[in-house]
Amino acid sequence: MRPESALWPAVCEMFVLWGIVATLVGQAAAIILLFRAFSSGHWVRSLVSVLSICLSGLTLFLVFFFVWLTWFQVHRASGLVLP
Repeated sequence: MRPESALWPAVCEMFVLWGIVATLVGQAAAIILLFRAFSSGHWVRSLVSVLSICLSGLTLFLVFFFVWLTWFQVHRASGLVLP
């Protein structure tokens, strides 16, 4: 086994963490910008904004659920004590 192969799990974990953080930041920024796009004169744009806000909220919910399920529930079920 090559010595650098021991680093790949840590690199993969770092990429997953950055991906989750980027998803959270991107969706939160999208919701803020979409709330600012509401206009009383443009009902189609407002309708698309509402749809996009709902889908962004669903994405945030799924990411939080995934983190909760994989981190807190797996560690609780395995008996590991969190620091």
